Amino acid sequence: MNPRIAKILPSKHFRHIGAVVLATAAVFILVSFVFGDNSSYKKDKEAVEVSSTRLVSVLYEDNDGDGILNWEESLWGTNPDKSDTDGDGISDKEEIEQKRQEIGVEDTTETEENRTQTSILSRELIASIVALNKSGSLTQGNLESIAAELGEAVDKSFFDMFSEKDIETIAFSRDNFDTYIEETDAIYLSYSDTNIQQELFLIPGFLEDPVSTQIEIEQVAQDYKDMAEDLSQVEVPENISAIHLDLINTFGKIGQSIDEFVYINDDPLRALGGISSYQKNNEKIFDLLRIIDISKPAI
Repeated sequence: MNPRIAKILPSKHFRHIGAVVLATAAVFILVSFVFGDNSSYKKDKEAVEVSSTRLVSVLYEDNDGDGILNWEESLWGTNPDKSDTDGDGISDKEEIEQKRQEIGVEDTTETEENRTQTSILSRELIASIVALNKSGSLTQGNLESIAAELGEAVDKSFFDMFSEKDIETIAFSRDNFDTYIEETDAIYLSYSDTNIQQELFLIPGFLEDPVSTQIEIEQVAQDYKDMAEDLSQVEVPENISAIHLDLINTFGKIGQSIDEFVYINDDPLRALGGISSYQKNNEKIFDLLRIIDISKPAI
């Protein structure tokens, strides 16, 4: 990868450390959300509900129609596409309900009017995790599966900022490719003085000064979206136009995933999904940039 591009993007080591920090903070907030009082910082209820609509629709997916949501099947180790995973004649729902009773998963029925649908799911998730952990049944595989499910759910709720018609293509030649690299490099460098790459360090601020931290995080998210918009204006050699389109939409989705961080107090399930999506899309950016690097035409 061009070293100038790498200057504004997190290193692999940085991304690994940042992921651990984010996951730890998110779990802490989730537990506090379920067992503590999270009333110190509230967002507008109507705005949260409206912006959660698409996410809720995918979080409530139940592929096999057995009454156990896809993300919860990942937690309990059952197949979301089979209503009777082990084929023993007893449905997954019955087996999971029995397990919940055996290990003492508490009823998390929500009665407060100011809770969103995703916040209700957050309570259900944490109650199950705590009970599984106490019984010794919680595994790393369970946690990794649920994180992947949440990330996929959030990704489905995002939208592509650009389509093929937004990309202006030019002939594929060495000169045009070099010009493309120069112009995209200039855009990357123009954002080196913004808050891009600071998003991971802002998370702890939510515990101390949530209002100011929200403003800073929203600015970082906007920086990623603005960079994607600027990159969409570059003329692209036709052989890499599809990769470039994927690249700028992925930058846009990183911005959208960072937007989800601000819900860490009010809708932690949603924030966890944003964290997982953020990690996945960061990795994808590096893969796409590597493909562009090796696409350079011979002299």
